[in-house]
Amino acid sequence: MNPMKLRPELDGDRFIVRMEGEIDSSRCDCLAHFWDHYLDETLGDVWLDMSGVEEMDAQSVAVMVTLLRRQLEAGSAVTLEAAPQMLAHTLYKAGELREGGRLSLVEPRTEEPYAG
Repeated sequence: MNPMKLRPELDGDRFIVRMEGEIDSSRCDCLAHFWDHYLDETLGDVWLDMSGVEEMDAQSVAVMVTLLRRQLEAGSAVTLEAAPQMLAHTLYKAGELREGGRLSLVEPRTEEPYAG
């Protein structure tokens, strides 16, 4: 189990967060606090690089959807790079990936079924 790591960067008008490790229910409070501290006041573009995320459970997906909605309602455009399949699918089913919307996915992952 690799702990969650969140690394914020500023690239011009774009705020980048590089996410790594496992994001599960035990880390949801940390994720929400990070968001409140770094992203709540950000009205520019937000880019979440999720290529280093190893796993997300259902609770963390729900928290992430709530945080993304809040960011979109604040007026930001949000891009998710390499979003885990469960998060991408949940955003689609929740109607958040509308044509012409401010939320976009770049190379979402397609995980293979568990082989064990």
